[in-house]
Amino acid sequence: MVSSSQRFARQPKRSRNNGDFKKRPTRRGQVLFAWSFILIPLLYLIINWIFINGQTVLLAFKDPWNRWTFDNFKEVWKRFTDPYEADMTPVLLNTLLYFAMQEFVGLPASFFVSYFIYKHIKGYKVFRVIFYLPSIIPTMVMVIAFSQFVFPQGPFEMICTWLNIKLPTEGILYNESTAKWALIVYSFFTSAAGNILFYSAMSRIPPDLIDAGKIDGLTPFQEFIHVIFPLIMPTFMMTLLLDVSSILNAGPPIFLFGNPPGTQNIANWFFYSVYSSGSTGIGKYGYLSALGLCFTLINLPIVFLVRHLAEKFSTVEY
Repeated sequence: MVSSSQRFARQPKRSRNNGDFKKRPTRRGQVLFAWSFILIPLLYLIINWIFINGQTVLLAFKDPWNRWTFDNFKEVWKRFTDPYEADMTPVLLNTLLYFAMQEFVGLPASFFVSYFIYKHIKGYKVFRVIFYLPSIIPTMVMVIAFSQFVFPQGPFEMICTWLNIKLPTEGILYNESTAKWALIVYSFFTSAAGNILFYSAMSRIPPDLIDAGKIDGLTPFQEFIHVIFPLIMPTFMMTLLLDVSSILNAGPPIFLFGNPPGTQNIANWFFYSVYSSGSTGIGKYGYLSALGLCFTLINLPIVFLVRHLAEKFSTVEY
């Protein structure tokens, strides 16, 4: 028989490690877990951004003998203003032309392609594969395929022969008057082939909104203007901001095309300015650093302006 004192005796505490309670992570484990995620991005930021860009800024104010000077910036000014040495003006104009075609022609075309695929037009599955091929196939393969298409005696020349169109004997990729526009066509095809971000944003739109628009009698064009475009405006502005921030790299892969005449953009010009000069190219680091710093200072206000405009379009919750 159990006595009253034994009945109300204090029971011993059950251990938290006996399987009845989950073991809570320690503070040290939480810190190590967090650092395991941010350590690699932090090292990347320090090495590839702070260190490299910091060295670039310092090189802009040094000559090949490591002495402080402003001659690099004087050389930049001369390359844009001196009529005999102004070799940067056509390169800059080519870059701006590539960027304009990308943003004002390629980006809207990509937007409309994504919309038509989203609307499930007849044969949209086939078109979806065709339009997204440039995003799937490696760039080198696309360059080879396009080059073989427009090379002399290739399919493009056969089509032009049937239409009685005369082409340069060396091919449109190696003629200075046509090479630039051939690369623009390549850029248009690869950029307008469909943007996965746009299509993904459109796919998230609730079908109820589209059905409500149909009940109100909206045409497909009105639906696009008043429903689709406003809802994915944040995605559109983010894409535009990323493009503007890389405006100095705008253009097709000119190096993979073999550097056709008259097609240089800024990124490719920087590469050839150093490595085409052999061992003497090292002495150009200061001038190229000053030129890159000037381009950055010019592009920075444009990026902040586009960012300011992008912030006015708040994220849509649906």
